Amino acid sequence: MKLGLQIYLGLMSMIVFLYGALQYYYGVQLGADPNLPPPINAPADNQIRYSGGIFIGLAMMIWWIIPNVEKHTIPLRIICITFLLSGFGRLVSLILVGPGLQVQTQAMVLEFTAPLLLIWQHYAAKEVLRQAQ
Repeated sequence: MKLGLQIYLGLMSMIVFLYGALQYYYGVQLGADPNLPPPINAPADNQIRYSGGIFIGLAMMIWWIIPNVEKHTIPLRIICITFLLSGFGRLVSLILVGPGLQVQTQAMVLEFTAPLLLIWQHYAAKEVLRQAQ
């Protein structure tokens, strides 16, 4: 159970890190149509690169949690709440502005399922405790 959670978190963190790195590198041009001239929107570019840094930081926090995931309930809760709030932000954007990129919709689905990791972590912690006895 613990190993499965560690593997899942490792894979998820790599996706989070990669997306953050892409945001950080490409800014507002990430996902833009390559056939159109690049959009010039300094505030949006600034915000996208900023959020890329947050994604990179979240990935590093997950990497810190992975080795002893059964012991890091509070940090994992904060990370899951962060992802859930991000998912709601994407949902608001979807409703008010319209659909974004397909990858953004897929990310929203993952963000809404993040609280399930807390249940998984709970059972992994119980299993580790039981094995220690």
